[in-house]
Amino acid sequence: MKHKSVLVLLALFCTLSSVFAAIGDTFRDDDWNYYTITNDTMPPYTCEFRSASRSTLGKTSFTIPEIVSTEIEVGEYEYLQITLNVTSVGYLAFSTGTCENNLKTIFVPGTIKTIQKKAFSNCTNLTSITLNEGVVSIGEAAFDDCSNLKNVYLPNTLEFIGKKAFYGCDNLTTMNIPKSVKSIGVYAFEGTLWYDNLCKNTDAVYINDILYDYFGSASSYKVKEGIKHINQWSFAAVRTLKSITFSNSLKSIGEEAFNGCTELISAKIPDSVEEIERGAFAGCYNLKEINIPNNLKEIKSCTFIQCLYTTKVSIPNSVTIIGDSAFLGCISLKTIVIPSSVQSIGKEAFRTYVGEESSLQEVRCYAIIPPILKSDVFFSEHDWEHRKQPMPLYVPYGSEEDYAKAMQWSNFLIKSQPKTEARLNGITYNDIAIENFDKNTYSYSVVLPWYVDEVPVVSATLIDPLSTMQVIPATQLPGDTKIVVTAQEDGKTQRIYTIHFDIQTGIESTQPAAILPTKTIRNGQVVIEKNGKTYDVLGKQIE
Repeated sequence: MKHKSVLVLLALFCTLSSVFAAIGDTFRDDDWNYYTITNDTMPPYTCEFRSASRSTLGKTSFTIPEIVSTEIEVGEYEYLQITLNVTSVGYLAFSTGTCENNLKTIFVPGTIKTIQKKAFSNCTNLTSITLNEGVVSIGEAAFDDCSNLKNVYLPNTLEFIGKKAFYGCDNLTTMNIPKSVKSIGVYAFEGTLWYDNLCKNTDAVYINDILYDYFGSASSYKVKEGIKHINQWSFAAVRTLKSITFSNSLKSIGEEAFNGCTELISAKIPDSVEEIERGAFAGCYNLKEINIPNNLKEIKSCTFIQCLYTTKVSIPNSVTIIGDSAFLGCISLKTIVIPSSVQSIGKEAFRTYVGEESSLQEVRCYAIIPPILKSDVFFSEHDWEHRKQPMPLYVPYGSEEDYAKAMQWSNFLIKSQPKTEARLNGITYNDIAIENFDKNTYSYSVVLPWYVDEVPVVSATLIDPLSTMQVIPATQLPGDTKIVVTAQEDGKTQRIYTIHFDIQTGIESTQPAAILPTKTIRNGQVVIEKNGKTYDVLGKQIE
């Protein structure tokens, strides 16, 4: 009987899967409110509140339902009722046609996650709206021109407020911005009394840990400590700004945040930054040097487009993607260095504008596998054909053939890069190996026995036998011995390993005399005797 029940349920599920209304289908409830299905794959099914109809006529308040039902056909003249969670308020759901009549208050339940673009736009009689915990995103112009809206409560689940979300809400005086909010669109609050009060007696508006907007005219500005986000367009077209200092807590820089800051010279981005949005420094003509933070994984499209006088770009090994037009029009770059982590480079990422003369003299790419290139990354086909001299491309030793076969890379004059290996395989002191040695760890500590009074002899082995090393002994104990390793081909790349020697303390005063080592002179040499064994002053046993 149990197996039969399972089979019946399975058959019913298969039937429902085949006849259930598809995503995007619209239905209405008994009150003539319309909904659009957003998930029909498996329970719980979800839908979007699409529009209100006669259910709002004559009413001054309205509550969006949490759950609605609809019937689906499962056979000829056979129907099954399905429940759906209402998780979104749709585009233009309450705009103009309904709310301009009588609705003054609207309650949004906790099942709602998203309020779509213009959902409540131009609801001129609306005076208050309550968004319950659960709402994550408020879309573009969701409440714009709600001219009588006075009070808004935003829940602690909210993360995103779209551009012009409350634009033109002339009478909005009370609003809370929860700390959960990560992003606020441009002009989100302009034209409200609440925002006008924030702007009084200041040249920058801070909302929680977001620098929302700047409207000063200073030549330099320091962002407050603790700020995590620079909002989109916040410094756009501030042509007096020459220097910006960021807080070390900064996590992101918004879309086109500094677009058109034509006089900006200095903007050192801290390594705490994990995301820089599209066009963040576009048109910063005078930005001399661009440093990409060590935690950034993608340089997005147009981020540094038309930084005309930038002469140096430092891209760290964390970056895997360079987007379309990321450095388009950076005509002063003489060398482009692409780290080994980069896997793809977007269209026209490093190209100059048509008619502009490039200063580019060479490209160095450290990726063993040639990164995938979109069209015209460095030059157009026409530019390649009319170049007077081939452009040098330096690639890792042994990868020359792969680059010669790869699209666009094959246009370069391909050369192998000088070896830059300057690391060690191991370090010993007095023939004792350093414990837990790692070629990429450059600092070590060694505690010597209390009776050692001479600096240990340090030696090491090289990864590249043709590189060179210099051992600089400590001058005293405690002290530091350094090993300077220099790469063999370029003669410039260096790494310094440091071994700090310290002396064990407290042993003489705490150990019984019977087991303490003693110093004696044997054959004119100072030796240490302990437990029937003899050691030299460096702690090495004498046979």
